[in-house]
Amino acid sequence: MEFLQEVRDRFRNGVLAEPKRHGGYGFDAGYMAASAEEAAKHYAEVASALGELHELFPFPHGGDLSEPGAAETAIRLLQRAKAAEEQGLRYLARMHYDL
Repeated sequence: MEFLQEVRDRFRNGVLAEPKRHGGYGFDAGYMAASAEEAAKHYAEVASALGELHELFPFPHGGDLSEPGAAETAIRLLQRAKAAEEQGLRYLARMHYDL
């Protein structure tokens, strides 16, 4: 997340803007910054869901799947993390394509 926020900032201040051969820029730095920011938001959601999962099953001997609702909660958290990561990856793929 911090890395993506740094990438966003570098696009915003022009550090990552590369000129095309015939002048101008090869991509819209503002669009790239916004995409990096959106990806960072989704990866923050991944971290949040996995953090909750860690609280449910702390290392090394935590959690009990036989507790009522524990398995369902774990599945829900993993699904939330997966969905957020898929969204974050979409923004990263857009950035890759535009570069």
